[in-house]
Amino acid sequence: MKAELELAEAGGTAPPLERLLEDLEEAFVLLSEAEDSGVVGRPPLRVVVMDDDRRLGDVTARGLRRLGYEADSTEVVRGARTGEVLVLDLGLLEGLDAVMVEEMRLREGLS
Repeated sequence: MKAELELAEAGGTAPPLERLLEDLEEAFVLLSEAEDSGVVGRPPLRVVVMDDDRRLGDVTARGLRRLGYEADSTEVVRGARTGEVLVLDLGLLEGLDAVMVEEMRLREGLS
């Protein structure tokens, strides 16, 4: 989604809003399916949206809250904590090398 926005900005055109909305809808459907496949009686999952575009992260988290999820956004890249699902802007990973990713996994107990 972010790539679509950046391409539109670089080309001086309007972003493809319909495609962006479709992408968001697909993400919400997939998240719902993942949540529905869990064990009955499990604690609710918290969704953390990580995006370097704070506004876009906030909008995504707000949409998730409207769908009934407990959601928040951050610009900080970190590993998932117990009971969390991460929605990550893949562009944030570009600045991390393999050692940093492994340290993040170890720090959060995800190895």
